[in-house]
Amino acid sequence: MHRPIWELAEDFLHSVVHFDGRVPTTLRSIACRPGAMTVDWLAGRQQRYVPPIRLFIFTSLLLVILLAISDVALVRLSGRMEAGPALADQPAAARPAALVVGEGHLTFDVTPGAVAIDVLTVAPPGDKAGPVIDRRDLDQALDAAADSGDAAGQRSITRLVDGINALARDPRLANALVGKSLSRFMLLAVPLMALLLWLAQRRRYLVEHLLFALNVHTAFFIGLTLMVLVAWVSRGLIPGGWLLGVLWLAYSAHFLLALKRVYGQGWLATAVKSILVTGLYFSGLLVTVVVLLVRSMAAA
Repeated sequence: MHRPIWELAEDFLHSVVHFDGRVPTTLRSIACRPGAMTVDWLAGRQQRYVPPIRLFIFTSLLLVILLAISDVALVRLSGRMEAGPALADQPAAARPAALVVGEGHLTFDVTPGAVAIDVLTVAPPGDKAGPVIDRRDLDQALDAAADSGDAAGQRSITRLVDGINALARDPRLANALVGKSLSRFMLLAVPLMALLLWLAQRRRYLVEHLLFALNVHTAFFIGLTLMVLVAWVSRGLIPGGWLLGVLWLAYSAHFLLALKRVYGQGWLATAVKSILVTGLYFSGLLVTVVVLLVRSMAAA
């Protein structure tokens, strides 16, 4: 270790980004033969590929850098959501469409189409929207629910409103949160998918499912990076919703084909397990991500 700092930095960068001639083979396998890399790796044919953990780290790092330097916002909020008083005493059929927090004591009336949620849109620096929810409306809603004694509900709605308004004020806030939380997110996401696969298959060691989940997430990172690049280069000419739809279809097809190749079951069993695993995976992940994002945005 008694060497100049630039030599240590060079060694580090070399170990992270030096993939030599295995890069084309690895990328071709991911794009054209989903699951083949996992099968070969488990069978001991590993020399032809970039090590999965190295590729996983590099692709996630590339995504974070791209989100930091581009002016593409992952999520963008605009519009208005009106805060209303407690509606707990009204029958469910008589209530307007509303976001209810704290056992029905605190509500926000949501007019269909009033709040727009855009994805993968160009948001140059300084391009900020006004608050989605006016704090004066929030104070009225909290005053209306004060007699209920629902202190936890009041804290939850305050944190939620602050988070929504923070994201509306800075469309690229979600990008920064992804960069800060991606490592922790992956520590949860990869083992969660591996555990669901182990429960669905129960024929392999858990570490084999971890390898499958690692490669699937790497493929998703590559796809998301490409979509961000397309949104950046096209300058918004291609709607972000279309790009997200293409990414979702490509990921779903990749996951299904990879599951079929790695586990070798029939198409019906593979399709059913694909739906169950991805459904449970995204449901559990969505709840966790929303909670983490709201807390992070409220603190921003």
